[in-house]
Amino acid sequence: MNNPNRIFAACVLSTIAGCAAGRSATNLAPATAPSGKALLSLEQIEPKPVLQTPTTRNSGPAPVEALSLYAEAHIAELKSDRINAAKLLSEAAAKDPDSFQIRYELGMLYAAAGTNERTIDTLEQAAKIDPDHVNLQLQLGRQYLSRQVPDVEKAIDHLRLALQTKDYKWEPGDAAMVNLLLARGLQQKGYDTAALSQYELVLQRLQHVGMAARGSHELYFLSEHLEQLYAQVGELQERLGKTDLALSNFTEAGRRAPGNFDFQSRVVHLLLASKKNDEARQLVASLVSRFHASPESINLLREAYQRLDVENELIPDLQKALKAQPTDRSMQLAVADLLWSEGRFSEAQDMLLGLIRKGSDDPKMLRRLFGMYGQRHETAKGAALLIEATALYPQLLREAESLWPRLTEPGAINRLQQSSLDKIEVPDSARGAKLYWLSYNARLWGRDGAAQPLLNKAVEQRPIFSPAWRELLARNLARPDWDAERKAQETQKQIGAAKAAGNLTLVEDMRGLLLLSQKKPAEAEVAFRAGQQLGDRLPQDQLSLAFALSEQKKDKRYEQLLWKIVSDFPTFDDAYIALFRHYISDNSAQQAIHVLQVWRQADPDSVDARLMESSVYLQIDQVPEAKKIVVALFKEQPQNPEVVAGVEAAFAKTSDDHGLVALFEQEREKHPYNRAVVERLVDIDVGQKHFAEATRTIDAMRASVATDPDLLYHTAHLYDRVDQTAMTEKTLQDILKLEPAHPGACNDLGYMWADAGKNLPEAEALIRKANEAEPDNAAFLDSLGWVCYKRAQFADAEKYLQQAVAHTPRPDPTVLDHLGDAQYRLHHTEDAAKNWKQSLDRLGATEDVREESRQLKLQLMDKIKQLDQGNPVKVAPVAKTSTQPTEADPAAQ
Repeated sequence: MNNPNRIFAACVLSTIAGCAAGRSATNLAPATAPSGKALLSLEQIEPKPVLQTPTTRNSGPAPVEALSLYAEAHIAELKSDRINAAKLLSEAAAKDPDSFQIRYELGMLYAAAGTNERTIDTLEQAAKIDPDHVNLQLQLGRQYLSRQVPDVEKAIDHLRLALQTKDYKWEPGDAAMVNLLLARGLQQKGYDTAALSQYELVLQRLQHVGMAARGSHELYFLSEHLEQLYAQVGELQERLGKTDLALSNFTEAGRRAPGNFDFQSRVVHLLLASKKNDEARQLVASLVSRFHASPESINLLREAYQRLDVENELIPDLQKALKAQPTDRSMQLAVADLLWSEGRFSEAQDMLLGLIRKGSDDPKMLRRLFGMYGQRHETAKGAALLIEATALYPQLLREAESLWPRLTEPGAINRLQQSSLDKIEVPDSARGAKLYWLSYNARLWGRDGAAQPLLNKAVEQRPIFSPAWRELLARNLARPDWDAERKAQETQKQIGAAKAAGNLTLVEDMRGLLLLSQKKPAEAEVAFRAGQQLGDRLPQDQLSLAFALSEQKKDKRYEQLLWKIVSDFPTFDDAYIALFRHYISDNSAQQAIHVLQVWRQADPDSVDARLMESSVYLQIDQVPEAKKIVVALFKEQPQNPEVVAGVEAAFAKTSDDHGLVALFEQEREKHPYNRAVVERLVDIDVGQKHFAEATRTIDAMRASVATDPDLLYHTAHLYDRVDQTAMTEKTLQDILKLEPAHPGACNDLGYMWADAGKNLPEAEALIRKANEAEPDNAAFLDSLGWVCYKRAQFADAEKYLQQAVAHTPRPDPTVLDHLGDAQYRLHHTEDAAKNWKQSLDRLGATEDVREESRQLKLQLMDKIKQLDQGNPVKVAPVAKTSTQPTEADPAAQ
């Protein structure tokens, strides 16, 4: 039976390799003339290996002990006990050293286990006994090629010996694999003519071997993707100066894989080399449109015109074509790109901005114009573009969210902060969108207290900016301090407001989202479909409808709708992710890979798609390919936390901590403010107890962000990880010098002082300032309760701590401990015991191994034991400067 994991692996390697080839650049320089060994046929390559006749062979019966061990080995193998099977076969080989079959099967067992050198040694011993077996020589060739440092010459020798075996003619599958591996080996050594003849044999065989190819997953999938072979043959023919034949084969490869840009560009190259200039010019122009004015297609267009010495005609030609097809977005992008490349920056930007304002909702156009602003560090224009574009086309929201961080990430020239974003001017029709993005940016930087009021204001604006309403609805439905009835009431208020504003599609969408949250998918489906009938075509809403179908187990309709979404919105990542996961959960690996292939072709720049591709390679142990993808992504977006996590996953697969640290250190030295990288390096150093190195890394970050309150705040808490409490305190104080009302710094410094029992009036003032900014923040309420406790204001402490607990469905164990202490001080011993026990349960249900968690656990156990025994409980002390406990205080010692 075929191993589905191996089929999955072969499918991935075949299909994704095709995508990767399509993204490679093509050099239009003419091929150099072949010479020397490149012209040798296989027969002309010396020395010629000759299949030897076995020198010794025992013709007597096999020893009984060997036969018994051989039989036991087969039984073990049937039970999938390969280790024991190999051990038994090894013992059998010692009993019967002249047995080819035992040596061969032992070698194949080692091969299945991935032990390369033992496989080679064992199969070489088998070859000394009887070399006249095609599969034996094939396996030796394969093993030599797959060595960590491939021994290509030995591989070629064994594959040439395979051609001489008696069964070479009668085993079409093995024969095709011999030709394929031999072709690859010969090509690596520069024997182009000999390699070409072997590739041509593979092409011929794959048309005739039929079911025999199914015995090899590699051959099977190669037969399904013959374009790869046609391209390989064409490449060698081109190198050998056989231009017309190469053109024919690349044309066939392109016909079979029209989405592979590399094949198409090679055809252009060969047309130019053949002086078929008009055909080349016509094809290269069509490729710009077909590949949506991708950078590769624009570069190819420019290079072709340069080669033809008519570069001055390029822009006029495209502008002429654009007049004939004024709605061709690819041509529009091409013209803009070429204007940009010639330094006509304003013309290019004005052209794209005008097209967007006139009705172009193409995500690629938004990306291109945003990229142009980025190259000139015009961040304010970039922000205004995203605000205005999403106001016009809410369906571009996800696209804009992927671009927004580039405006505010540390190190960006003219980096935008909240105050500068507020000053950006946009049309009145985009006021709601602007407030939404201000809220989004505040949340991105941990300013939740500032984010919520901005979101509320965004919802108040007219015309309605529907993403703001959806975001507010999602946040209300997720609030842990509201029960289901309160959530429904607040949502109904929103629905009423939207209805009053006349946005009936939004009304139905919100109704659907509420019903979906209430586990009423059938009713939600009705609401979403009603919205569609009213004209709602947003991909987010269609995806919500798809989820309603999925909840009803309408898998076929769910699948069909997802395919429609990715067809209508080719850059909408959420739908691809849902479709990919659907097929994975359904054990449809090939379908899942097809989704990934479509996704990569539709949106080669998608970060999510490339991360998904990398994760697939990791699942099938193709670590080098996975690393290649994520390292390239890391070079593009080194501050993206998801990319950093993807890099870490790829290096962790082979426990390559040294390589990971080297890569991250290289980035940190260039950009010491990269918080995602710094955080991971600190985690690694702390895990290895290299606290001095971790501290130096944090110090470097602190120095590089000395004037940035948000990044300093992140740095302050990195010091916590290395027990540098004094530096945490100093950094928080530095933040408050820059921004006296910074909510996080106010709360954290106030809590530190309160917990240490010092500066209590100042601590309470800071914490109250934080609570004014974010009144629903459970952590801030805990701090306020704790400073009241430390000041012996136990009633107030209980009040605020109860509010902190109520604002989260899973209260923090420390908050529960604080509440228990306050209640014990107030003689509410039953309530105190309940909260201490709940805190202890929470700690037991987590895998938190921090020292402070261990200490808290021990303290809680002591408190509960003391209470059960009727003894006074040792709760947290109040500050010495506070009112002292009275005699009636049960905590008095």
